[in-house]
Amino acid sequence: MNQGAFRLSSLRSVQASLCLTMFCLWGCSGEEPLPLSPLSGGDEASEDGADLLVMRGGVPGAPPDAVVADAFVVASRYAEVRFGVPGEVEEVTVRIGDSVQRGQVLATLDTASRLERLAETERRYKDAIRTVPSSRRSVQSGPPPAYLQSELRARRQVVEQAARMERSDMRRLRQALVEGGEEGAARMAQSIAVRRNPKPPMTATRKNNKERLARALADDLGQRKRQLEFAIEESTLRCPLAGVVAAVHIASGDAWNTRRVRPAFEILDPNSLVAEAVVPSELVERLQRGDRAWAQLPPAKEGGEATVVEATVESISLRDLSVSLGARVVDVRQVSVGLPRLLPRRLEPGDEVRVALPP
Repeated sequence: MNQGAFRLSSLRSVQASLCLTMFCLWGCSGEEPLPLSPLSGGDEASEDGADLLVMRGGVPGAPPDAVVADAFVVASRYAEVRFGVPGEVEEVTVRIGDSVQRGQVLATLDTASRLERLAETERRYKDAIRTVPSSRRSVQSGPPPAYLQSELRARRQVVEQAARMERSDMRRLRQALVEGGEEGAARMAQSIAVRRNPKPPMTATRKNNKERLARALADDLGQRKRQLEFAIEESTLRCPLAGVVAAVHIASGDAWNTRRVRPAFEILDPNSLVAEAVVPSELVERLQRGDRAWAQLPPAKEGGEATVVEATVESISLRDLSVSLGARVVDVRQVSVGLPRLLPRRLEPGDEVRVALPP
C-alpha cells in the first residue's frame, strides 16, 4: 500500500473514532458535539509526527509553513423539519433544490376529518356553555345590569340577617352561661349549631351537582376544541429558515407518524457554508476564532486549476480527543473555517476542499 492510500485509510479511521468518541462525550456531558466529516488524503506529508492528518504548505497564497488539512463542506445553518401531529400527507409544495423563504409552506396534511370534528365540538361546546349559570352573565361597561343590582341587594340582606342572628346567638350563650353554667352553655351551643347548619335539601344538592357536571363538560369540550385547533394549525408545515431544500422524505399520500426518525424535509442555508477539518491539537494551540485562513477549492471541471479563496476560522473544538492511527495515538481538535458567500465556483455540502491555517 502506498503512502497516499495509507493516509486516506487512516483519515477515514480517524473520522470513525472521532464520531464514536464525541458521541460518548456528548452523552456524558450533555454538550452537543460538532458534526464530523469524511476526509480525503493528500500527497505530501509533514515531519512533525502528524503526517497522517496534515501537511505543511502547498496552498498558493498561504504561508509556506501553513498547516494544511483536507476538509469537508457542511452548512452551519441547517434544519430538519417535521410535522408535529400525525396524519396523511395531502400536498408537498417544494422539491429538492428549490429556494425557500422563512415561513413558506412546505407541505400540508389532510385536515378534513379534523375540521368536521372541530365543527361538532364547537357546537357541543356552545351548548354546554349555555348550561353553566355563570357563563350566561356577560361583562359590560357602564352601570351594572338590573339583575346584578337585585342580586347585590339580596346578598346584602342575607349578610345583614346573618350578622343579626350571630349577635342574638351570642346573647343567648351568655344568658345560658349565667343561668346554667358551663353545662347550660354547652347545650345552648349545640342547639345553635344544629339550627344554623341544617342539612341541605336534596333539591339544592342535585342542583349543585348538575352545575358541577355542566362546568366539567364545558371544560372538557373546550380542551378538545383547543387541541383540534392546534392539530389543524400544525398540519401546515412551514420553513423555519431561508435557504435551499436539500432533501425531501415525504410524498403525497404518505402516512406521517410523529415517532418517525427521518424528517420530512432538510433545509440548509447555502450562504452558511463552512469547511470542517480534523487537526492535531499541538498545531492549533495558538489558533483563535477570527484568524485568517485559506481554502483551496477543487477545479470546476476535470483538468482545471484549483482556486484559493481567503476564509476565516469560525470555531475550534474545546476538547482534545485521542485517536489511534496505527501504532500512534494523536490528540486532535475539529476546526471550522467559514467560507465567503461569493465563491468563484459553486460548492455544496459534501464537497471536499483543502484548508490552510496559520502556523
